Amino acid sequence: MTRLHCLPDGRVFPIRDGETILQACVREGVPHAQARGGQAKCSTCRVWVLDGLENCAGRKTAEQSLASRLTFASQIRLACQTTVTGDVRFRRLVLDELDLDLTTQLARKRLGPCGESREIAILFADIRDFTRLSQALSAYDVMYVLNRCMYQFGEIVESNGGHIDNIIGDGIMALFGVNGEEDAPLRGIKAALEMLQAVDRMKPYMAAMYDQAFDIKIGVHYGEAVVGRLNGAVFAFNNACPHLNLPAFASVLTADSGIQCRWHESCFDLATGAIRTWCDALTEGGIAVGHEEIGNVSKNRRPMVVYPARTSDGGIWVSFETG
Repeated sequence: MTRLHCLPDGRVFPIRDGETILQACVREGVPHAQARGGQAKCSTCRVWVLDGLENCAGRKTAEQSLASRLTFASQIRLACQTTVTGDVRFRRLVLDELDLDLTTQLARKRLGPCGESREIAILFADIRDFTRLSQALSAYDVMYVLNRCMYQFGEIVESNGGHIDNIIGDGIMALFGVNGEEDAPLRGIKAALEMLQAVDRMKPYMAAMYDQAFDIKIGVHYGEAVVGRLNGAVFAFNNACPHLNLPAFASVLTADSGIQCRWHESCFDLATGAIRTWCDALTEGGIAVGHEEIGNVSKNRRPMVVYPARTSDGGIWVSFETG
């Protein structure tokens, strides 16, 4: 008799001729997620075939259409559509409500009005010993764990009034105070504590699914920054002209994505920080008119410190370095 081996449940049970994996799971009382009643209209019943892929019938038109749209690997099958001719070992990939939420990509909130100097709290969290973890898991599992982890972190950030920054590998950065909230540091710290609680809840999941330990590191930094938006693009830069470290908050944004310092009219590329022009307001000898006693102030030639920024999925993403 043909049998199914279902993980992480550790259940082994028979599957009847012509029966789909989902039908067999439901008959055996396996809590297999399903949202659309076996119509191949969603992917909540998807499974990862670990052994016996050759025993799975080929994808039908409806499953193939969904698999192509979602770029599923050949091992990822819809349980509601898959019948088998021999033993198969698989893992259920949607185990709880959080996994269900991960199948829906909701637009993130946009940042508020930009272009002002603000005190911002920057939170950075990353997975402890991620190299070891990534070597112990398959590529698919690595991405699955990251998605599950970062989704929860993102919800925590936004529930505390923060804005998600670029997710960089196994790390996430978030901003608090971009709308001028005076309690930005407290919001960041509260989010950090809630992330630690989320990780504590995730540890049994990681142990059951992968037999792996799981933990994170978190840091929160607080300081001044300027965020500016120009022509639909978003730019973030340190609130100091690199020339003399004078405040850059009243500088001029140019139509070609540049910023011209208000003090000595150096111009920088907002995307890269590169110098476009240097100290145009100074004399040829580097002297500021009216401040001749200071001497040559044109020597400190450095690019502007900028932070990567982009728009994606309805949100604005800015990466602030804390080092």
